[in-house]
Amino acid sequence: MERGVTCRRHGRIADTSLRAGGFALLGLAGLAIHALMALRAGLSQGSSPWVFGLAMAGFIAASMGSALVVLGHHILDEVEVSERWIERRPAVPHR
Repeated sequence: MERGVTCRRHGRIADTSLRAGGFALLGLAGLAIHALMALRAGLSQGSSPWVFGLAMAGFIAASMGSALVVLGHHILDEVEVSERWIERRPAVPHR
């Protein structure tokens, strides 16, 4: 009985921590996109690798952050895979 209470408490802590990390990533994405917009306003021609790096960082942080905020600790849930997608090794013929 004690173990169930402890696991539930750790589950709640993990859920809160993952969601807080998601909000932090969303904030980081906002900063990256804001910096991208400020940098882009100063560029007249072409794009530097810095611009693409900021865009990539903003996109990845926003994607991961939104997934963590929405799913929380359920992002670590195991799912059942259909037998169709399970790797099967072909039978080795005996000689």
